[in-house]
Amino acid sequence: MLVLIGMATVACGGDSATHAGAAQTTPVATAPAGDVPVPTVVGQLTGGTPAVPMNAMPADLRQRFHYSETEFAIEGTARTFTPVGPLNADGHWTVKATGGAHYRTRLLVRTPADPKKFNGTVFVEWLNVSSGQDLDPEFVFDHEALLAEGAAYVGVSAQALGVVGQGTAAVSVQGISTKPLIEQNPARYAGLTHPGDDYSYDIFSQAAAAIRFPKGPAPLGTLHPKKLIALGESQSAFRMVSYVNAVAPLAKIFDGYMIHSRPASAAQVLTSAPVAIPADTIVRSDTTVPVMIMQAEGDLFGRLHAILARQDDSRTIVTWEMAGTAHGDLSGVNYQVRSIAEWNPTAAIGVNAGAAVSGLCGGPINDGPEDQIVGAGLAAMTAWVADGTRPPVAPRLRVTDDNSAVARDQFGIALGGIRNPAVDVPIATNSGEPRTASSVVCVLLGSSTPFDKARVALLYPTHADYVSKVTESAGAAVRAGFLLPSDRDAAIAAAEHSAVP
Repeated sequence: MLVLIGMATVACGGDSATHAGAAQTTPVATAPAGDVPVPTVVGQLTGGTPAVPMNAMPADLRQRFHYSETEFAIEGTARTFTPVGPLNADGHWTVKATGGAHYRTRLLVRTPADPKKFNGTVFVEWLNVSSGQDLDPEFVFDHEALLAEGAAYVGVSAQALGVVGQGTAAVSVQGISTKPLIEQNPARYAGLTHPGDDYSYDIFSQAAAAIRFPKGPAPLGTLHPKKLIALGESQSAFRMVSYVNAVAPLAKIFDGYMIHSRPASAAQVLTSAPVAIPADTIVRSDTTVPVMIMQAEGDLFGRLHAILARQDDSRTIVTWEMAGTAHGDLSGVNYQVRSIAEWNPTAAIGVNAGAAVSGLCGGPINDGPEDQIVGAGLAAMTAWVADGTRPPVAPRLRVTDDNSAVARDQFGIALGGIRNPAVDVPIATNSGEPRTASSVVCVLLGSSTPFDKARVALLYPTHADYVSKVTESAGAAVRAGFLLPSDRDAAIAAAEHSAVP
């Protein structure tokens, strides 16, 4: 799908019991509170063809929000983690650090160009490698809210597949060659090396340490981070569950975790000596920092079957389930088209990518409200970590009596879950269920079925009636904390300019 050099004196963070309660003053620290080696920031990654980062942010976003984008290489010795005892479904895992191997990987850094706009929060994403290369899907979902808030973002190339590959042939999809960094842009990423995914958990922790306590050029330049929130979506959420359950109690480096579209189980901690992990593994209940779990409607059953790992909210864990959403959607496809134009301008992909994917999947893919809800979740997570304000409790999606599927209304729209105009004032059925299971891509992208004119006219006899209902639904979603005011205004404006009925 530009930096100032300097040593930053930053606030200590990470897995302190005070984060989930009332706001407290965090003491300044000069070293990690937990067991995390601080790597060396080797320097900025530049040059290559093209001379931009892989996964570059679209230029229009950089310009509209006035953000800079840079890359840095960090290197050090990463450890593996050996389980001590079984890895039970309750997530209360115990591990010990073992061994060590050299690595050099990259940090993809996005910061406000004006330091005065920085809000003190850094979102650190475990970059996703399901496609065979690094992708930043969580940034794709929540970039509008993240950039508008003035937060910083760091994407971490934590896994071997994204950095050096795993000896498999490169894949080409719609003209896009999926290659690891060192093959995608050899001149820019020469020298990067990765010892394997057993070391990825420690590499992720060390990336956070490099942000807080840089040895060498500061990845954030003159910005002083106050809070670090880890992000992981899909395959990265799979690994994030294991990170929180096994590594976080030792590392104590993050102030919160946002786990998006997780499957039912969790990733192996040590693949070279695997231990059985139950298919219904939850996030450990004794985490001392906030954990927000966000699930698309399409995640609960099917390929991910996350319903098995549904867990109750607690003092430090909150789950949002989103009606009308799929694991991936049209907004993500459209973003990737714009991003690819920056870092792979020769790729044979253009503005018709959405249509191409829809053709592959037998019809339009999901065009639901996930990016809007995730944006509201990011804002809620920021407040929770900053001052202890808990996100609102969200209704869960309703399921059928036999617990085999999401329950739906007469239009095929999911019942329950977080609502907004896309599902409560619909002009299409957005679903997490695909039209075809012939492709993994289609299974994850769900479907969107526009209503015919007769149904729209029956539901909304006049244009004013439609606009009124959208306005009411959007306002209710904002008051509930599940929609940002900017998205409410956009929804109302779109309704006003629509041809409904």
